[in-house]
Order: sequence, then structure tokens, then C-alpha cells
Amino acid sequence: MNLQLSNLLLNRIRAVYEQLQLPLPAALRRLRATGWTPFSDALAFLRDAGGEPLAPAVRSFVGARVIDDWYQQAGGYAVCQQAMDVLRLHVQQGSFGQSVRGEGAGRFELLDLDEAHGIGHVQSSTPFCREWERGLIQGALDAPGDLLYSDVRWIEAQQRFELRFVNDTNRARVAWALGEPEDARVWRLRDRVRRLEQSNAYLEARPVAVPMPPRRASSDWLDPLTGAASEAHLVERLRQAAQEALPPRLCLLVYGLPARPASADSMRTLGAAGLRLTRGADLLAQVGEDRLALLLHDVDEQAGERVAQRLREGLPPQLADALELRLLPWRGTPIGALIASLRAR
Repeated sequence: MNLQLSNLLLNRIRAVYEQLQLPLPAALRRLRATGWTPFSDALAFLRDAGGEPLAPAVRSFVGARVIDDWYQQAGGYAVCQQAMDVLRLHVQQGSFGQSVRGEGAGRFELLDLDEAHGIGHVQSSTPFCREWERGLIQGALDAPGDLLYSDVRWIEAQQRFELRFVNDTNRARVAWALGEPEDARVWRLRDRVRRLEQSNAYLEARPVAVPMPPRRASSDWLDPLTGAASEAHLVERLRQAAQEALPPRLCLLVYGLPARPASADSMRTLGAAGLRLTRGADLLAQVGEDRLALLLHDVDEQAGERVAQRLREGLPPQLADALELRLLPWRGTPIGALIASLRAR
């Protein structure tokens, strides 16, 4: 076997190992930032520190997290706001071919995708393990948060994956569902159970690693200047909300001073003003270097506008006059679109 894997992909896999605090296999310990790394073992990057293969549930979980990391941390949300777009990008449009090359690489391709009836198939003849590939596909379906339900199964006899998915558009016509169309809340609950089962299987099978410093700030990190949580923590809260059986009413109030340099004093004042308006489950988070976002729970657009007015009124006149405010209401729409709007200038 003469395989080469992109170092961009391998570094993303390594980042996931470190986020999950999994022991690094030898294949991931010394990587260059770019270029290609040759492999004679298609499982080399899916082993533990002692060289033993990871359990199937761990391989799937790592695969899903690789796609999630690409979507949340590498700007995938700006390219794809819906699960079908992520799937096409990573399977149909050659993402696999851009990350793997060499004799014996095989094929990983989307055979069909019937969005109206919630079913599709991906064929694989690669030397990689099917659990890993199943995780990649499941991660593509999960990352944007626009589906009510999804599941991926490997059919050995046909050498292909079967994808089942439900959204608000096709809910009444899914080809594989029995009986009357299910309520959206039922599908969300089923999806939540599926995610919990996969997470529990991973936790039971994961190898134990020696704790290591995270490569990026912890998700519960608070900025000492503004008192705001990290953007990663905000995105995680939004994704959790999208997975609830009955999505809550949320409003995001994004604000900053784009027309003037963001001094330490002005950012401290903006942070204090936002924190004064938080209640219970609300959250103030940093967005980039010079903006803040106030996540408001159980608030409609009109109530959000009143909070925006109170925020402006609570600032010194020179900051209030220069303040730029954007109100982004959300109630069950694709979460990827909201994240893209959050980060847009």
C-alpha cells in the first residue's frame, strides 16, 4: 500500500485528539504544517500511543469531531449553512481526493441523495476503516444543526453507507419512516437519543490519556478585560439549543465600535454594560477581538430591541453614539446560518 495523507487533514485529526485528551499515536506526533505524509498502514492515525487500534466507537467519534472542528473552527460555517452542502463538499465535490492520494486510495463517493425523501448512499472502497468514515459522514450531517434527525449505517453486502435524514421540509415524506408523519419534537428527541448513545459508546471505549495543555483556549474561558466567555463557548451553547426537542426562542445582540480603535477602557465598559443585562441562562461572549455578543434566552425580536436600547442608554454618550448593534433572532432555523451571521462584519 502506497498512501499519502494531507498534513492539513492530519493536523486537524491531531487537534481533535488533543481536544479529547486521547493519547497520540506515533503517526501524529511529528507533523509538518503542509505537504503530505506517506502511510503503509491505513489505521496508523487511528491507534493509541502503544500502537493498538482504537475501538470502533472511538474511531467514529473522532471522525465526527474532525468535521465538526472544520465547521466550527476553520470557517466551514461560512461556506456551508446546511448539512446537504457539507455532505456534498466533503464527499461529492472531491474533498476526499484532496486529502488522500496514492495507489490503493480507493473511492469515497456520493452515489445518490434524495433530499425529498430523506435518504442517500455513499460508496466506499478505501483502505480506511468504515467506523472512521461513518463518523465523517455523521459529522457532516450534524455540524450545521439544520436537520431534525440523521443516522448513518454501513451495509456490508452492498459496500456502501446508507444515510437517513429528516428536516422540516421532508418530514412528511421520508421514504423509510413508518406510519403517520412524526412531530418535529419527536424527531429531535430521537436524534438526541442517537447522539447520546454514540457519546456513551465513545466514553466507555476511549483510552485514557495523560492530561495535556489545550491547543486553544478552554471553552469556559472568560476574558479578564470584558468578563465575556469565549466565542467557542457561545457556539457550543447555540449548537446545544439547536439539538433540543423544542428549540428555545433566542436573540443574539452583537455589538462593538467598528468606527474607532477598541481601547482597553472602551472594551471594559462595553463588557460591563452587557453583563448588567444578563439574566439566568443569558451569556455574554467575545466575538473576534473587538465585538461582543449577548445571547438572550426566551426573548423575541421586540424584546431584543428593548434590550438593545437599554444597552445603548447604559453607555457613556461618546460610546453610545459610536456603537454598532445587530440583532439576530433565532427560533429553530439552521444554526450554521446564525453562526455565519454572528461572525459577519
